[in-house]
Amino acid sequence: MEAPMQRLLNRAAKVSGHAAKRAERKKADTFKDEKWAYDYRSKMQNSQIKRFIKDEERNRKEDWATGTRLLARRDVGKNKFGFGTVPTDIVYNPTVPERWRKKTWLASGDRVVVLSGRDRGKIGSVTEVAEDSQSCRVENLNEVNYVVPEFIAQEQGRNYTPTVVTTRLLSWDDVKLVHAVRDQAGYFRDVVVDEVELIGGEGGKKAKRVIPGLKQEIPWPAEEKPEHEDGDSDTLRMTVDENTFVPSLNETPMPGSVIDELRGKYSKFRTRHEPAYIAQKEAEASFLESKAARLEGRGMTPFMRQAALYKAARKTELPELSEEQLASIGLNMMKESPERAARLLKRFEGEQQKEVSA
Repeated sequence: MEAPMQRLLNRAAKVSGHAAKRAERKKADTFKDEKWAYDYRSKMQNSQIKRFIKDEERNRKEDWATGTRLLARRDVGKNKFGFGTVPTDIVYNPTVPERWRKKTWLASGDRVVVLSGRDRGKIGSVTEVAEDSQSCRVENLNEVNYVVPEFIAQEQGRNYTPTVVTTRLLSWDDVKLVHAVRDQAGYFRDVVVDEVELIGGEGGKKAKRVIPGLKQEIPWPAEEKPEHEDGDSDTLRMTVDENTFVPSLNETPMPGSVIDELRGKYSKFRTRHEPAYIAQKEAEASFLESKAARLEGRGMTPFMRQAALYKAARKTELPELSEEQLASIGLNMMKESPERAARLLKRFEGEQQKEVSA
């Protein structure tokens, strides 16, 4: 490859490397931001839950101490509609950074058992899987009450009910998959799958779920295909199947200038060029070669000869340190690490004695 063309390829490789480094830095910055947001949301949720638990413990102690006749009413004032509810910040789990996310091993329709909370040990059906928060929603389990602001009800055009019941999302770590497995007697029984292994899943395909050890596949739940009703604005099937383009060898399917719209014509990332541009660069390379040959034929000037000798000396000769430089280095070593300097001095004296004896 000639010099001008080689410079273009080197430039493309260089800017591609810089772009890759910028992308890595941007990816690292994005992960830092996601991690900070996840830690902040998790910390706020945990602090709110702890505060609610402490308040309930204090209220329970007060009710026990006062007795049934002097029980305090706490569902009045600002707590008239919000007593016994949780804020919306607790209902939704924080978003997990993309680098920490696991592959989805659950789907809507799976049966799971809850491992923590008041519904611990209960089995339910998954109705929603949130991959961004690594959580799932189980039907009729982990239900909580929360207050809906009045302006939201007005925007949605529905009757205002301050308290709404919903199922709170459960983390994937708080549930286990329940699957029917045939035992040695030949009967099917439900078992709690401690670990699910995912096999395959490359190229956009769905991975297989397997129980490690048994190598028994757990089928994914059947997905319900949505039913679409045709309307007046929908395109007819016969119109879609009609062939309106016939390719021809006499003309291109699109103008040649379209390629310049798809990729930058003068982009510095470009590595493939048109034949006319390559011929131009080869002509420039041949001109430079002929010019260098003419100059070489005329001979080198004294200045050029001295410069060539200096470059050759820089490549072959190693720099030598003077005695003053060596002495200053030794003093600095004595100040920083006297023990190491003493070991080096002892080693140097031993080598000198060997040279004298030899």
